[in-house]
Amino acid sequence: MRLALAPHLPKILADERSLRQITLNLLSNAVKFNEPGGQVIVATALSDDGHAVVRIRDTGIGMSETDIETALEPFRQLATSRQTDGTGLGLPLTKALVEANRAFFSIKSKKNEGTMVEVAFPPARLLSRDPLSA
Repeated sequence: MRLALAPHLPKILADERSLRQITLNLLSNAVKFNEPGGQVIVATALSDDGHAVVRIRDTGIGMSETDIETALEPFRQLATSRQTDGTGLGLPLTKALVEANRAFFSIKSKKNEGTMVEVAFPPARLLSRDPLSA
């Protein structure tokens, strides 16, 4: 696991418990569907358009566009070589929690190359770094 965390990101206006669950779900999937010797990279950044972004990327088995659509449906699991004992709620719940916190959720993936999930909090959800500067 590698970290690439941006220094001095502004605080975001969001539910702490939801953010913890979002992060745990995404990290769990990144590890679960990775290959031996694979990597998971957690990164944060402030985008050019002012969004605070969290990205979790893995070098695992990846998904096709159709697989992504299926994985985002509640109670659906992909038929992969890596069968797990999940309920099929991880990604749909994660996406719902992201959207409940008025952020944006996206997945980019390619079979046998890995997956990147991005959670982006818009500028309206960011708090000033210095409360006295407002």
